[in-house]
Amino acid sequence: MYTFYHGCPEYAAHFICLNGLGLNWGHSKGSDFGPGVYVGRNMLDALRVAEKRASSRPTNKPDDYQMRPACVVFQCKKEEFDSFSILQLQLNNIDPTANR
Repeated sequence: MYTFYHGCPEYAAHFICLNGLGLNWGHSKGSDFGPGVYVGRNMLDALRVAEKRASSRPTNKPDDYQMRPACVVFQCKKEEFDSFSILQLQLNNIDPTANR
């Protein structure tokens, strides 16, 4: 079994748990590696990201608790993970002028 972590504010973690992931969700400030959902294998790294995101985003939410850092945990069987397609990016396949 593989375990992955996604760091985000608590309100976003609740939304993900209720509605699943949206691979096309945009972030107003952009993302480090383009559009998508970022997960990692290290829970502490995910919590650091969550702390950064929770402290940097203004909120109009009535409850301050919703901006606390949170971590969503995903688990995937090794056999299922191994069946995923992997896209290998090479410099000559990337168009730096593409709108991302």
